[in-house]
Amino acid sequence: MADLLRGRRGAAEMLNAVFLLLVVGSLVSAFAMGTTQGLERGVVEGAKDAVDIAIGLLAQMTLWLGLMRILEEARLMTGLARLLAPLLRRLFPGLPRSSALGR
Repeated sequence: MADLLRGRRGAAEMLNAVFLLLVVGSLVSAFAMGTTQGLERGVVEGAKDAVDIAIGLLAQMTLWLGLMRILEEARLMTGLARLLAPLLRRLFPGLPRSSALGR
C-alpha cells in the first residue's frame, strides 16, 4: 500500500487498489451491519444494468460496423475520409496526417 501512495506504480494499479478497497469495505460493512440483502439486491441490479448497457453498445457497434462495411464495398470510404479530413485535422491537431485520416 505504501508503494501506491509514493507513486511507484501506475495509475491503473492505483485505481484497481481503490476499487478493491471500496468493494472489500462495502462487504465488511454489510456483513457487520447485517444488511446483506441490500448488498445482494445491489449486485444483481448492477449486473442487470451492465448487461443492458453491453447489449445496447453491441447493437450500436453492429450498426456502425455494418455501415462501414457497406461504404467499403461501395468504395466510398476513401471519399468520406477525404471529406472529413479537414474537420478531423482541426479536431486532432497533434496527429500526423498519415495516422488515422485514412491515408
